[in-house]
Amino acid sequence: MKRWVYLAFLAAFFGARVGLAAESPDALAGEYRSALARKDLSALMTLVAFSADTQKHRASMEARFRSRFGKEVVSARIVPFSTYESEYRASLENGAKPVLEPRAWFVVEFRRDKIGEAMLGTTDVLLVGIRNGSYYFSS
Repeated sequence: MKRWVYLAFLAAFFGARVGLAAESPDALAGEYRSALARKDLSALMTLVAFSADTQKHRASMEARFRSRFGKEVVSARIVPFSTYESEYRASLENGAKPVLEPRAWFVVEFRRDKIGEAMLGTTDVLLVGIRNGSYYFSS
């Protein structure tokens, strides 16, 4: 009996931690906001789909997420794929290889910081795609 309880625990834990299979773009956005608020890099990384040739992007994604820790999210929204489709098509023409079937974009705006005389803000635009019926950010 203990073995089954242990196996059920492992399945629940890894089901929640490895490949946080979001059922919708909005659910993916919610997972992002929650993991960012907790400063949980591991959880953030499970939201990103990598392919064999994009594993090299892992370090840059980790650095990107870490740099957002402690920043206040002003707005976070899902926008239609068509919003940035021309930029996506241009990146494909420049050699980018799609990791996921694109569905939408996740746009996150962070609070502006005053640096000297300037007010600098950060906005992230992440491609939301689908793999095996679940939603992820593309690397």
